[in-house]
Order: sequence, then C-alpha cells, then structure tokens
Amino acid sequence: MQTLDDATVATGSELTPQAVNDLKGSTPWMKFMAILGFIGAAFTLIGALMMLAAGSQVQGGAILAVLYIVFAGVYFYVSYLLLQWSNSLSGFVTSRSPSQLEAAAAKQKSFWMTVGVITIVGFVLVIIMLIAGVGFMAQRGF
Repeated sequence: MQTLDDATVATGSELTPQAVNDLKGSTPWMKFMAILGFIGAAFTLIGALMMLAAGSQVQGGAILAVLYIVFAGVYFYVSYLLLQWSNSLSGFVTSRSPSQLEAAAAKQKSFWMTVGVITIVGFVLVIIMLIAGVGFMAQRGF
C-alpha cells in the first residue's frame, strides 16, 4: 500500500499540512450534518406514519403520507452518502493513503451528484406545480 509522506499525492501534487488539517476539521461537521439528516428523516417518517393513522379522517392524507415516506427515504439516502464521505475522508486523514483519498473523492462525487439531481427534480416539480396552479386559478376565474 502506498502512503503519503506529508500528504504527497501519487500524481506529484501535494496537500499541504494546512489542507490536511482543514480536511480533518471538516469531517466532524460532515458527520454532524449526516446525523441531523438521519434525525430529520426519522421525524419525517414518524409524521408520515401519523398521517397514515389519521388518513381516513383527512382528505388526501394517505397520499401526503406516502410523499412524506419518499421524502424521508431521500433524506436518509443523502445523509448516508454524507456519512460515507466523512468516513472516507477521516480514513485518508489518518492513513494518508492515496486510495483513501480516491475513495473520499468518489464519495464526494456521489453525494454532490445525488444532491444535484434532487435539486433539479425539485425545481421541475415546483415549475409543474406553478403551471398547474395558474391553470387551476384561470379555470376558476381568479
């Protein structure tokens, strides 16, 4: 296994001790945000289960509950990716191994690609809802 002497990457470029220190300092925050994401997913799931329990009393409650379950799954998956990224980065800071840095970079790519796709899907859904809302209002004569 190749290791980095003072964070020299296999390509010849170097990570300075300050860069490694900054990476080390970011991993607890990444883990913190991932844990908050897991907690948020759990609360969203609890809310969905409560909606399902009251679904027969609220019009559209079951549909909304299913959407909340999907949102909880998305929150959980993004938080899981963030935690994986944090763990890979922590492994690199400890071992200074180029393979650990590659793994961390791959996890970072997966995280941001997923967040980007979710953002695009969210924008498209908002645009669709705006168009539907304007159509509904026009139909009602507003």
